[in-house]
Amino acid sequence: MVILKPYRAKKSLRVLVLIVFVLISGSIFSKTHADVPLAARLLSVPYNDSEIGGLRVTVNNFSDLRGITNDGTTVYLMNGSGNIATLPMNALVGSPGGTVAVNGTLHTVGWGSGGVPSFSHPDGRSLAYSHGCLFITDDASSYAPDPISLYCIDTSDWSVTQITVPADEPLPQGHNWGRGTVIDFADGRIGKVSAYASDGEGGYTSYLRMYTVTGTGKSATIAWSHDYFTHDTENWNTDEHGVATDGTYLYRIEFIGGHLASGDFKSWPLDRDTSPNPVYAGLYTVPNDGGAYNVTYLSHDHTGSRYLFGGYSTNHFYITSAADPGPGPGNPLTPTFGTITSTVDGYTVQITNYDATFDWSFEATSGSVSVSETGFVTVTGLGSGASSTVTVSTVKTNFPNGSADVTGTALADDGDGVNAAVEDAAPNGGDGNNDSTLDSEQSNVTSLPNTIAGEDAYMTVQVDGETCSALSNVSVESASNDRSYRYPIGLLNFNTTCTSGSSTTVTIYYDHEYDTSRWTARKYVNGSYTTIPGATFGTANIGGATVTTLTYTLTDGSALDTDGVENGTIVDPVGPGVRISHATIPTSPSVTYGCKDSNALNYDSSATNNQQDLCTYKDIQTPPTSQTPASPPTATPRAVCSPYLKSYIEYGAKNDPEEVKKLQEFLNEKQGEHLVVDGVYSIEDRDAVQRFQQKYASEVLNIWDLHHPTGYVYRTTLMKINSFYCSQAITCPAFIEYNSLTKNTVSDEVGKTKTLLHELGFYSGTIDNTFDASLTVALKKFQEDFSNVMLKPWNLGHGTGYKYKTTNKFLNMLVGCKTSAVELDGKGVFDY
Repeated sequence: MVILKPYRAKKSLRVLVLIVFVLISGSIFSKTHADVPLAARLLSVPYNDSEIGGLRVTVNNFSDLRGITNDGTTVYLMNGSGNIATLPMNALVGSPGGTVAVNGTLHTVGWGSGGVPSFSHPDGRSLAYSHGCLFITDDASSYAPDPISLYCIDTSDWSVTQITVPADEPLPQGHNWGRGTVIDFADGRIGKVSAYASDGEGGYTSYLRMYTVTGTGKSATIAWSHDYFTHDTENWNTDEHGVATDGTYLYRIEFIGGHLASGDFKSWPLDRDTSPNPVYAGLYTVPNDGGAYNVTYLSHDHTGSRYLFGGYSTNHFYITSAADPGPGPGNPLTPTFGTITSTVDGYTVQITNYDATFDWSFEATSGSVSVSETGFVTVTGLGSGASSTVTVSTVKTNFPNGSADVTGTALADDGDGVNAAVEDAAPNGGDGNNDSTLDSEQSNVTSLPNTIAGEDAYMTVQVDGETCSALSNVSVESASNDRSYRYPIGLLNFNTTCTSGSSTTVTIYYDHEYDTSRWTARKYVNGSYTTIPGATFGTANIGGATVTTLTYTLTDGSALDTDGVENGTIVDPVGPGVRISHATIPTSPSVTYGCKDSNALNYDSSATNNQQDLCTYKDIQTPPTSQTPASPPTATPRAVCSPYLKSYIEYGAKNDPEEVKKLQEFLNEKQGEHLVVDGVYSIEDRDAVQRFQQKYASEVLNIWDLHHPTGYVYRTTLMKINSFYCSQAITCPAFIEYNSLTKNTVSDEVGKTKTLLHELGFYSGTIDNTFDASLTVALKKFQEDFSNVMLKPWNLGHGTGYKYKTTNKFLNMLVGCKTSAVELDGKGVFDY
């Protein structure tokens, strides 16, 4: 028999008003309670929201709803006769805010047998599922026995058994209409909520009594677990309906349109040690479709983290959207994990829900595991490509134990001799050749740092994977013993295993775009350097950046294969060299390099050693003659620097120990380094020089179009170091005259030019004030070595030996005189 009291029907108008209020005020609640977890306010989510709303379920062959619960797999519905209909959870599928119709299976429950009383007074009852039982009490709204009895409907045969309740911890009587409500927890416990009682200070208290269940079905027994206490500042309506919990929050619903100003449902955080006030109070949004708005029966789906609720005496119910409640007294803290990062000998991962108030334990199937105080897990001791599973467990008093596994794999070594973690730090996220595969996962591709090119520089080498299966012994090294070329970014050394006698295409990717106009691909073969025929420099787009590439072909056993044997192994130290257009500073005053070909335009009879690349055999364009500027820049006193260092110093080369000592002393005294003064140019010394070069990059590196320090004490670095040691004052600008051999100039400025070029290693003739042939040869060498700032502005490819505008500007820069931009005789303006 359906029992619907008259005062319920009279509230329909207020129901409609409140529904309108909900629609208007929904955004207010969302803003006011934005910091409240969704799990604590699920009934506020509009059922018919097309994105996050719930689902309306109609049970075709069922009517007269009097209770609802579920076990995560099956929904159990009780009708007014006390019988149970079941339907599978996986059939409850539909679009958010949509509907679904299903058929249920009706089961006759054994009320009135085995000493169990017949089913009566169903209105205010509800069900809870645990351990194969549908638990139900006998304290309906108009019938309240003392003590309250608890029954188990066995879901295996639908028999009914009375469950013994501890005498000293009896079931509490519920609140009015919902006094018969019993609830279940995710961890298998059941509970019952007491009625409200005054706290004597204008507030109200209630408690949730919890019982642990053991056994299954009709063999189940219960034992008191503990009581959770709650508090409220306003008295609960005398018309309480559904009660449920997700194990973290306790939900309680009153009849919609009740007297509470704060809303029609409330949720409390469960905490044994405190009596919290509601964390949320709001209006639930349920359509008025034949009584469903009169929410009476409530259950939580612990598997799907959602609520099921139905109205009094209907044939349908609703499912809310889902929200993970997180850990609580009825929910374990189940560890969750962030992204796993593989390391050389293991992996790391962050526990994303780490809570230091729990006790944590960790057990690895292999390797060793350690955990930081913030839940950062580190696994070590694994071999290349090996995996390990870590079981992470949580324990806390009054909380269920939690556990979860995480499995990670150590980086696999691809056999190239470069650590996988090092390769993964290469540009483009470890994909230095932009082929969409990590270099650390390919045996024919390797990325590694190039500390010779700069502290953060990288390079990548790739060989043809069809003919060559693997790279090995990959490293970067300095070049030495090549008097004709310098190697600003070092040599790449590697072995590659190929089909015997085969050829392979090698491509090297550098870390950015270089000026390759003066680069030549060079290779070290059996004690000497040679130019690689057919090698080309180009560019590639790597992760959105343009980088320089070097491509060439190598054949196993060819002249360019260092071991010279057709054995399937190619040994290949290679790199870009820049031609040195004059000899290094002579170690003996008697050695002078120059063009000794009498057929050349620049034949130098005073040279003792011929350097053929200096010789020119056709007319060289000379900038138009011009008079000394009528209004030279304002003079400023400067100083001429004496040569403190007199030779170049390179890592890995045979350096003058005394010059190295002076360099070490300079870096300690002038740059604040702490180097050992021992005359040996070590890695520490080279790093100190790189810091010096980076500090003065505009004067030391940019002239060569270098973007990273080299550690090579070459001309501009030598000049800058020497500038710290000065002997006499000069006036800026120091160079303003336009001089050439044809003018036969005699002036102090010519003498200053010879002195400076001698200190830089370009001029070795007599130092006087006459502009002679030896100065012309020196100027040509000087201009060609620094063509970017003296020749290219005029589009000249060879030195002129004429001291004109751009040459004067550079000479002034070398002695510390800053000058203005140069006007290129109608061809624009040049500055640096």
